[in-house]
Amino acid sequence: MPRKIKKKNIINAEKKKRETVSALVVDDSATDRKIVKNLLSSTGWINVVEVPGGKDAMEIVKQATFDIFLFDLIMPEVDGYALARYFREKGFNQPIIAITARGEMIDDKQIKLAGFNRLVLKPLNLSEVLNAMDELLSKSTHS
Repeated sequence: MPRKIKKKNIINAEKKKRETVSALVVDDSATDRKIVKNLLSSTGWINVVEVPGGKDAMEIVKQATFDIFLFDLIMPEVDGYALARYFREKGFNQPIIAITARGEMIDDKQIKLAGFNRLVLKPLNLSEVLNAMDELLSKSTHS
């Protein structure tokens, strides 16, 4: 058991040394956006930009670059599936994480076809999200 604690402390120390990661969070719920932003920002190494919808996301990526994206699946106008497909069609290779409270309605095949790298269910668990981000970001920097 002490080895796990030591390993965890090493991982946390490495995160503090690492460069800052920029994340774009797209969710039509202001409350959910704030929760995700607060969770991720609490790490000290993730800078979060949040927007309320797909059209906003399409515009902001023209002005800024991001290391990772987190899209809510169910949104009006442009849902997360359409947004992920749009980003992939435009050549974005950064990891995209789908977030949703509606796990019972999710088809894993649709998630993959849309271009998502991972699915995380709400309410978000910080450890789960960070583990997914670490894994996806390490893959994208070594690809």
